[in-house]
Amino acid sequence: MKAIKLHPHTQEFDITDPKVRVLCKLAGELGVAVLFDNFNIVPGDSQYLFNLAVQLPKTHFVFAHMGGMDFRFWNLLFMARTAKDFFFDNIHFDISATAVLVADSPLEAEFVWTIRNVGIDDVMLGSAYPQLSLKQAVDALEKLDLSAQEKRKIRWDNANRLFGDKR
Repeated sequence: MKAIKLHPHTQEFDITDPKVRVLCKLAGELGVAVLFDNFNIVPGDSQYLFNLAVQLPKTHFVFAHMGGMDFRFWNLLFMARTAKDFFFDNIHFDISATAVLVADSPLEAEFVWTIRNVGIDDVMLGSAYPQLSLKQAVDALEKLDLSAQEKRKIRWDNANRLFGDKR
């Protein structure tokens, strides 16, 4: 097992519940990444997820949808990385549903800027199945003003590095 998926809204739990921290800490100790839905259906999701990741620097987190239409929040990682001994590179993103929403929109350039600010090497593409197909996500990625190399990293390289066979 490479990852567990948690969806606070549909599974009806609070990210700040101490049991969530215990589960995520154990996952990190076992080398299992934790994927959280991060479409900001519940206000404050990104802030709570950021705090959880800061508290558990040995756990790798994947925040699906990069905050949805609140993707701008994640630009704070640019500054967090400048603080000495504060931030560890344990936050990664899936951009599936958000890419579908912003491709060919007035927000596209800002979304691409945010992707680069959080770090191309920490961005992946999944799907938002069953609501959206993988094809929709791939088609949206192709529309974004990213280089071929950046798109390859997002489509395959980054996920393979995080989840690939490490034997």
